[in-house]
Amino acid sequence: MFQSLDHPNIVKYLSWFIDSKLNELFIAVEWAEKGDLKLVVKKAMEDEVYFPEKRIVEYIHQIASALEHMHQKRIMHRDLKPANIFIDNNGDLKVGDLGLSRQLSSQTFEAFSRVGTPLYMSPEVLQGKGYDWKSDVWSLGCIAYEMCQLRSPFRQSEKENLSLYDLFQRITKGQYPPLSEKYSPELRGIVMGMLKLDPDQRFDISQVC
Repeated sequence: MFQSLDHPNIVKYLSWFIDSKLNELFIAVEWAEKGDLKLVVKKAMEDEVYFPEKRIVEYIHQIASALEHMHQKRIMHRDLKPANIFIDNNGDLKVGDLGLSRQLSSQTFEAFSRVGTPLYMSPEVLQGKGYDWKSDVWSLGCIAYEMCQLRSPFRQSEKENLSLYDLFQRITKGQYPPLSEKYSPELRGIVMGMLKLDPDQRFDISQVC
């Protein structure tokens, strides 16, 4: 599955080997020199320096383009979050860590396993419903919101003592503060379109691109 992906914004698979002493499989992938998006957002939050809108839009497009490539090959990422988006030496984003991804057959249109990171899980995943490619779009919406506001839509600060139950309630009800009006209506519309509770009303990845 990993070998079939060939896109400038997806971490490239290079090789694999088995360590006979450890009896473990190792997969070699390209190196992203500048770390991951989580560290970049965290530093911006600490410095209280917001990303310019142009950069946010470019980052959204790079991630969406990578997801579109995956979805065309019927692969769902299922754990999209800032820590799984890496940055190369040119400052471009690379979607990686496909350990929880799943490739659906041509006869399969939904998955049911509840996997991922709760803060970025779609409402349909949390509710144990069937979900499809638009679950990845929800996760991208959470990341886009975080790049705009320097905090998650569903947890307003790192210090907030939020139980999993309360987090699930916020997500399944779509409770989050609106994006700042310093951003253009177009950008706010894109983020809101990715965070629609109803997957049928949510943007698909081609619309985001």
